[in-house]
Amino acid sequence: MSTDESVAPVAMRKAMGVFATGVVVITTAHDGQRFGMTANSLTSVSLDPPLLLACFQTNSATAAAIEARGAFVVNFLSERQQAVSRLFAQSKTDPWDGLAPEYVDGDLPVVPKSLCWTRCDLHSSTVAGDHTVLFGRVVDAVHREGIPLVFYRGAYHKMSPDGVDAGWFW
Repeated sequence: MSTDESVAPVAMRKAMGVFATGVVVITTAHDGQRFGMTANSLTSVSLDPPLLLACFQTNSATAAAIEARGAFVVNFLSERQQAVSRLFAQSKTDPWDGLAPEYVDGDLPVVPKSLCWTRCDLHSSTVAGDHTVLFGRVVDAVHREGIPLVFYRGAYHKMSPDGVDAGWFW
């Protein structure tokens, strides 16, 4: 294949679908409004300084609010939070309805009962294809015990406590 050819989007999605990922909800607040979205495009970039990156569609209201605010929270979901993941993946409803978020730094919302959360200052951003990549410097992290929510081949996947595949669930 020459360098000017590309794989079709469907093939790309299928290829990347075999890479199991955790599921996070990325949240922020700006001008008195809470924002949040489900994501699985999250990567640890550096330990010194502690940096991570998250990818957002270029028209993401959450990404725009993060860039305006300069801070965000990454909420790592537990296996029991599939419904939370679905809420923040939809754009038709307010995902905060029925949730009682915790707050850090006054008004940055934290998804309740998250397995872990990291509070990040926006380090930098760049546009890559049809996405905006935001780099965050982790300034705080809280970890709780539990099993993560996993996404694999377009569906949620469940792990057993010892990390061995425990099968699919919906």
